[in-house]
Amino acid sequence: MRRLTGAALAAALLLGAGCRSHRREREVQIDDGDGGELMSVVKMGEPRSAVQLVKGFHQPEGGWRWTQGRFTIALKVPPGAGKGGVFTLQATLPNVLIDNVKSTTLSCSVGGAALEPETFSAVGEYFHKRDVPAAALAGESASFECSLSKFIASGQIEERELGLIATTASLTAK
Repeated sequence: MRRLTGAALAAALLLGAGCRSHRREREVQIDDGDGGELMSVVKMGEPRSAVQLVKGFHQPEGGWRWTQGRFTIALKVPPGAGKGGVFTLQATLPNVLIDNVKSTTLSCSVGGAALEPETFSAVGEYFHKRDVPAAALAGESASFECSLSKFIASGQIEERELGLIATTASLTAK
C-alpha cells in the first residue's frame, strides 16, 4: 500500500479519501518517574509526548494522530494555574468523519469537572479551547478525559475506530 505523507495526506483526508492504515492503537501509561518530565504542551507526532496519551490514540501519522471515540490526555499543570487554566485541543475534522456522522459533540472533563462541550458539523481545523477550574488543577498533572458523541466505528471504514485528528493539546494558566 502506498502511503501519503505531510501536506498530501492532510489534503487527501480533507477531500474525503480517509486514511486506511491498519496499524493498531497503542495504549500507553504515564510513567513520569523514568521517562522524563510531563509537559503542558503535547504535540501528537513527537515520540516523547506518547507517554501522556493515556488511552484512545492511534499511532502517529506525521505530526498528528487519529483518536478513538474516547481518549485521555495527561498534561502537566503549569506554574501559575492557581486561578485556573485553559485546555486547548487542536484538531481536524476531515470529510470522512463528517460524511459518516454528520456532526459530533466533543465533551471533556478533568478532575471531576465537566468542561463546556462543543459540537462540530463541518470539515475543518478547530481549536477546542475551554476554561478549567482551579480546583481541577490541584496536583502536578491533570488527566483530560474526552469523548465524541459520534465517531466511525471499527470495521465501518477500516479496522480502527476513528474519532478526530488531533495535532496538539495544551494546558496554560489563566
